[in-house]
Amino acid sequence: MISEGYVRESVGKEFVRPSLLYQVEHRIEDALLLPCKVRLSDENFTAPFKRLPQHGSTPWLSPVHRLKAIARHHYQQSHFQRAYRIWRDYTSVVSRK
Repeated sequence: MISEGYVRESVGKEFVRPSLLYQVEHRIEDALLLPCKVRLSDENFTAPFKRLPQHGSTPWLSPVHRLKAIARHHYQQSHFQRAYRIWRDYTSVVSRK
């Protein structure tokens, strides 16, 4: 069971919505049953995961990234890639001598 103190601490750190403390203190199971004034306290709350900076972490949404990944996959499975690896390994052995 989660204590009220833990919820109070989490609300203070802005990890959970402010109305959760009221909900726990008054033993209200469904958040839809909270009074309007209490629900208004959540109006400016943003979940921590939504506050994280966006830095191109969704490459599959870009058609260019998707096409590059598909091309890279097919190249790596091709005979050209195998031949290149053999040639590269051979030249690195020859250059060491």
